[in-house]
Amino acid sequence: MEACLAPFAGPFLAANPEVSLELISDAARVDIVENGFDAGVRFGEDLARDMIAVPLGGPLRYLVLGTPAYLERHGRPEHPEDLLRHRCVRHRFPSGGIFPWEFEKGGRKVTITPEGPLTVNDPRMTLRAGLDGVGLIRLAEDYVRPGIATGQLVPVLEDWCPSLPSWFLYYPSRRQMSVAFRTFLDFVARHGAAPTGSGHLYHLE
Repeated sequence: MEACLAPFAGPFLAANPEVSLELISDAARVDIVENGFDAGVRFGEDLARDMIAVPLGGPLRYLVLGTPAYLERHGRPEHPEDLLRHRCVRHRFPSGGIFPWEFEKGGRKVTITPEGPLTVNDPRMTLRAGLDGVGLIRLAEDYVRPGIATGQLVPVLEDWCPSLPSWFLYYPSRRQMSVAFRTFLDFVARHGAAPTGSGHLYHLE
């Protein structure tokens, strides 16, 4: 939540003090119309036809990382299938499914369902577990860049981690747009953003 939405909230509200902004973080697939939200954020363009999608930032990349101590003790994976022999920190969706780790190189795609001692449902817990050496983690590059810079985390399988489409802000095309929401859209268009979370919902008044 903080990596995706916090950079928006302060500047937007400072520029528009008359607007009330509500932000909800939920990894479940939510019907924004049924639940009364003005917009949502979703990865890629997997959206209903009656939605308008606005890209937020440029392409992003998910990386697999471990601490230097973990990699010294367990070795570096050289192929995605090597991950099946590693301790991985898994992410569980609200639906109950485990987030698959997807890789691509030279036109070949490999999908791994990771195994490991810890399963979480929040990227902050994933990052904490990775920094603590619990196992290998997979997170968006922007989210782990500070850990890479300090040497606390080391990327592996980088040649198997291609760039992916950006996150999209989406909203219904047929709903009458409020003045507040139009102001928010204009703000996003002027300032841009690169969210790294998912399932975020917006409500403005």
